[in-house]
Amino acid sequence: MTQSKKDRKKEQGFTLIEIVAVLVILGILAAVAIPRYFDMQAAAAARTIDATAAELQARVTQEFARQLLLPANNGNCGDALEAVTAANIGALGNGWTYTVANLIPIAAAEAGTAKDVTFANAGLTFEAAADMTRNIQIPNCN
Repeated sequence: MTQSKKDRKKEQGFTLIEIVAVLVILGILAAVAIPRYFDMQAAAAARTIDATAAELQARVTQEFARQLLLPANNGNCGDALEAVTAANIGALGNGWTYTVANLIPIAAAEAGTAKDVTFANAGLTFEAAADMTRNIQIPNCN
């Protein structure tokens, strides 16, 4: 049952040193990649909130423009702002909701100001950024 040198050379496998070297390299890669993954996850959450805020901003501006062109408002900026309602803006997509004090309906005196809007989404599959508040600019009448 003894093996000759020729037979042992035919056997292939990894040496202990090769296996340890691979494990060290994998450990270094994991030490770098895991924190980077969590940073990218937090950045993705922040960008998601930014995109949702941009959607709400676009809807408010679009509804203001629509109301401004309606004959009932006769081009009156204040009347158009006050006619911007949550029902006209519609619900945000993908489970997003927003809360803000005195955003809807918008008072005519608030034209050109900014409002803080807090967003929420119960269906998030990742941990959202702690700050889910963004500014929404009220359309200006000038």
